[in-house]
Amino acid sequence: MTPVVTVSVLGPLRADVDGRPADLGGPRQRAVLARLAVAGGQPVSADLLVDDIWSGEPPPRALAALQVHVSHLRRILEPNRPPRAPATVLVSVAPGYALALEPDALDSRRAARLLDEAAALPPVAAIAPLRAALECWAGAAYAEFADEPWAAPEAARLAELRLQAVERLAEARLATGEAAAVVPDLDRHVRGHPLREEAVRLLALALYRAGRQADALAALAGARARLADELGVDPGPALRELERDVLAQAPHLAATPSAPVKAAAAAPAPPVAEPPVLLGREAELDRLRAAAVRAGAPGPQVVLVSADAGVGKSTLVEGFRAELAASGWDTVVGRCPEAEGAPPGWPWREIVTALTAARPPAPELAERLAPLLDAGPVTPDRTFWLATAVAELLASHTAAAPVLVVLEDLHRADGESLQLLRTVAGGLAGHRLLVVTTLRPAEAGDELAATFAALAGPIGDRIELAGLDRESIVELLRRNGSGELTAEQVTRVAERTDGNPLFVRETARLAAAEGWSTAATAVPAGVGDVLRRRLARLPAQARTVLRQAAVLGRDVDVDTLLALVGDAGEDEALDALELGVMSGLLTEPDPASVRFAHVLVRDTLYEDMPRLRRTRAHAAALEAVSAVRPGDRSALAHHALAAGAAVDAGRAVVLASDAARAAAAAGAHRQAAGLWAAVADRFDAAALGREARLDVLCAHVSALAHSGATAPAVRRRAEALDLALAGSPVADSTLTQVVTCYDAPVSWTLRADNAVDTRLVGVLEGLLDRTDSIPDRVRLLTSLVFEIEGEQEARVRDLTAEALALTEGEGTDPALRCLALNARFYAIFGPDLWHEMKGVGTELVELADRAGLPGYRAQGLHLLFMDAASEQDLDAAQRHVDAAVAAAPGGQLGFTLGWSAIFAALRALVVGEFDASEAAYAEIGARLEAGGVTNAGLIAILGGLAVAHARGRVDERLLAVFAMVHERAPVEAAESYALALAMAGDLERSRQVWRPDIPQRRTYYWQLGMAMRSETAVALGDREVAAECYEALRPWAGTLAGLSSGTVTLGPVDETLGRLARLLDLPADEHFRGAVALADRLGARHWSARAAAQLG
Repeated sequence: MTPVVTVSVLGPLRADVDGRPADLGGPRQRAVLARLAVAGGQPVSADLLVDDIWSGEPPPRALAALQVHVSHLRRILEPNRPPRAPATVLVSVAPGYALALEPDALDSRRAARLLDEAAALPPVAAIAPLRAALECWAGAAYAEFADEPWAAPEAARLAELRLQAVERLAEARLATGEAAAVVPDLDRHVRGHPLREEAVRLLALALYRAGRQADALAALAGARARLADELGVDPGPALRELERDVLAQAPHLAATPSAPVKAAAAAPAPPVAEPPVLLGREAELDRLRAAAVRAGAPGPQVVLVSADAGVGKSTLVEGFRAELAASGWDTVVGRCPEAEGAPPGWPWREIVTALTAARPPAPELAERLAPLLDAGPVTPDRTFWLATAVAELLASHTAAAPVLVVLEDLHRADGESLQLLRTVAGGLAGHRLLVVTTLRPAEAGDELAATFAALAGPIGDRIELAGLDRESIVELLRRNGSGELTAEQVTRVAERTDGNPLFVRETARLAAAEGWSTAATAVPAGVGDVLRRRLARLPAQARTVLRQAAVLGRDVDVDTLLALVGDAGEDEALDALELGVMSGLLTEPDPASVRFAHVLVRDTLYEDMPRLRRTRAHAAALEAVSAVRPGDRSALAHHALAAGAAVDAGRAVVLASDAARAAAAAGAHRQAAGLWAAVADRFDAAALGREARLDVLCAHVSALAHSGATAPAVRRRAEALDLALAGSPVADSTLTQVVTCYDAPVSWTLRADNAVDTRLVGVLEGLLDRTDSIPDRVRLLTSLVFEIEGEQEARVRDLTAEALALTEGEGTDPALRCLALNARFYAIFGPDLWHEMKGVGTELVELADRAGLPGYRAQGLHLLFMDAASEQDLDAAQRHVDAAVAAAPGGQLGFTLGWSAIFAALRALVVGEFDASEAAYAEIGARLEAGGVTNAGLIAILGGLAVAHARGRVDERLLAVFAMVHERAPVEAAESYALALAMAGDLERSRQVWRPDIPQRRTYYWQLGMAMRSETAVALGDREVAAECYEALRPWAGTLAGLSSGTVTLGPVDETLGRLARLLDLPADEHFRGAVALADRLGARHWSARAAAQLG
């Protein structure tokens, strides 16, 4: 039960607990309570408390001594408070402490309230509260601290308040006819305070009304004399007017007196949580407000707030959030953990928890949201269904009020969190939703960049915060206790901090602790140095506990920390946390956790720990998490791996493997890949057998493949096959697992330089000869297809036909059918079976939608895109592009954005924007290759050749690139290099490298290859090859050569046919007119003009 605590300062300092006096201890301890009472419930910083209690000369361990005094006072004021229960009277409020008393529990506040109450009452009713107010005084306020600078102003204010109360009570009694009775009280009052003119006025009036006119005049004359003698002034207007009226016996003197004297200002009210005060950010706030206005028209708005650490991203967003909340918006916050070890989707877990607590969803929706809250099954399609459920939850909330979602530290987001963001921001058209994210641009990786590219539509603004201006720096310093500063001091701080608000604030706090002259003349070189100096002022025990907290991350579960601290003792640990809160280093988001006020505080503590100590601290953290949160897979794996040799390698492997499987099931494949890599690094230390190692390698391949790292995944698969084939034979089931472990959708060749892995092909063929299991057989068939596509077209057709036949009918695993359809793409992407493209793409999209397989949906949309491109319907193709970008999971997003950007480069080429197209092809090829997409650099080369062909000239740089590629792959590069040489006029060299004897592969580049061969044949005058090309390309009249690939084109096939016809002495003008018509329809004026110029 909470005790009733009262504190009296109007006289000797006193505290009563449940009606009994409390022993408040020695002078300094009493001074702590008095100093907090002076603040009237407002927080007092620890630094200011130390400075005031020790009169500006604190000892070296003053902060620790202050904490001891606070701890003792808490036990005195709340003797029955349970262990670990938060204090409710003397509370921690960053950056210090405050007294949280009921309004009347502090007698100075009670007196002020009674006086305010009396001011609004008629005289007869005011007498009782005025008397009650005066009864609050038992002597001079803060008597034992009257000489202290911190107490003197408040003591003087309260003394004046009491004098006014005496005079107001006398005035009220006069108004009710108690003139004679009030004279003794007023006489005593005037004798104690002879220069108070209002007291003299009231006494003279009381004497007059009591029939003592002469005494009234004597009192007035005495006051005149005293004022003249002691101050050299005459009485004020009120006394002079009363003296005239008494002499004249004015009738109105018997009337009701003038309005009562107004009370002095009351003491401050208890603290109320307020939004942060923003300095120098009005322009940024206006941009955020504008985004809020735009939200919902036509759909959600996303705003990116980026800056380095400490510049004020969170402060700006929190201030904006408070503003929207006050105007009726629902606001929720999700934080991407700054430290490793959090489960996938953590920020959305916080958001969903807050939304469902405010407004519980329907049972069916709650069940779909359960996996995010660790309350439901984890399945491979979890992210897809979760994304739709979270979008539906937000849609239901926007129906009642607009919603602001804040995602903090997005640079730390996992794949599932980014996928959820894309679904929410891209799939709630018409809903008034605003998403504001904060991030550090220097730490934003490729996956985040891809997410931003996918959200190009919803992203309404990108706000890059800079440091504060000089005026704001001065104000921030002042608000943090700097006092008056010289221009030179401000300049020094501004130059050293670059206006970084955290740096400025910590510098001011350091100055408050060490003296401004010291801090101003030696401002530390970085905010880390400031924080180190501030941390050094804490007691050693507090620093130890804070270091242990830093090992757990920025957000710290108190139960876990107490388990980690162990022998340090619970009370000491809680005292250390409280000191951290009071010092502004920690915040308390809820009763069960603390949070480092800024990630730099946590990082400074963590990074300053020696590595040996840090690894052992992680080992201890592992035991603490195991005891308190045994189901937290991510945290257990993080600490086990970070502990290094301090934790048994076998145990680390088990925990990391468990976390990796959970991450992969949740769609966080990048996180899973990192964990599997860490497990693989411990093969020898954990003494894992071959089977176990193969399991790990196969899981790593899958995670890499699903995260979009194609080349690393293929290399890892080769390592797994090396291990499987070394030594004694493994079971066919194990070998099948190894050769089919690349299980992500395949949209691009997996082979570097198109080289077939003959060893892999042999293993696959052997297993197919021995395998009857339909699922295994389908996986083997498709894996073989992905290895030989583009090389053995007829066999690819047969293999994929079998895979499709095996997966037909009811009851087929949708993922297996999608795999077969995915493989079929490589059989139909050439000219012979192109007519199947639309049907396969449509089935793939529809099946993936029903099964919740977004990767295969994106692949199906890719097929539909290529089909639309082959029909020269570029707008329809673009719609499929946009839909694929929206559907693609994180691992496929980079590639999907890649072919989306390639198509944009292609469209620029079609309309004649050559410079933009050339630059785009070069940038896209480099980006895809850097992202692990095999042979992606070829896109830049072919795109460059297509642009050069459209321009009618080729430069030396492109020729040099082709020469290098030709040297590495002479057969594959022969066609394009020969054309480039012919365009440059080097016909002899073109003839040398040209290989028209090699049939064109019948892939989606067959048409492009045949067009290149045709152009070279014309340039070299080779009528035999020209005749072959003419017959091959005639069925493709009315199309753009290569456009069906969606990547590159040489222009109208009709123009190529016209040139071939001229060489072959055949009618050509009809072909050129067809080229003009097609080019005109597509807005390709350059091709139209070129074809027209070749007419007759």
